[in-house]
Amino acid sequence: MLKSSPAAAISTCSSAITHTITHTTGIHLFGLNTDANAAGIDIRQDKPKESAYVDWKTVVWRNRQLGFNAVRLPFNFFYLDKELDDYAVPCNVTSREELIAGVTPPNVSTAGKRPFTEPPVIQDGTCNADMPDTYLERLVWSICYLTSQDMYVAIDHHLDYSQRDNTSTMMMRSRRTDDDDDDGDGA
Repeated sequence: MLKSSPAAAISTCSSAITHTITHTTGIHLFGLNTDANAAGIDIRQDKPKESAYVDWKTVVWRNRQLGFNAVRLPFNFFYLDKELDDYAVPCNVTSREELIAGVTPPNVSTAGKRPFTEPPVIQDGTCNADMPDTYLERLVWSICYLTSQDMYVAIDHHLDYSQRDNTSTMMMRSRRTDDDDDDGDGA
């Protein structure tokens, strides 16, 4: 019978591996590898946009409060030069009390208790106001924000099903060749 053990992270200091084992509890943030272009949220849904579900920083905050400290963040080179959806959208700002209650078991009182960290502040009822417009900037911004929240980030190059018959290397080479071909003669 196989025994499972908790996942562990190994850190490095310069070129030396420190043998510190850290318990990680991870979650997959879907989206940066698809045409949704924002990890963990989709603003294209037809229901009211509550900040607890469509504001990216609030979604990360909620996951952190629930005990997750690691994220699998898929990305895709295919979108590097694609136009992205604007994720700065008007939203109904979920109150601090509702956010805290949403990450607390029903039988636990939150009266007088402070969360691990304070939830993000949403200015002027606009969710994702500071989310970058280009794919590479959005990817880097996402990684920086996740690590600023003390989360480990596993970056995963992930193709869409429609791209499975091409390798990323072939896609990058063909796109580079197309970019260099100014006169359209294929050379």
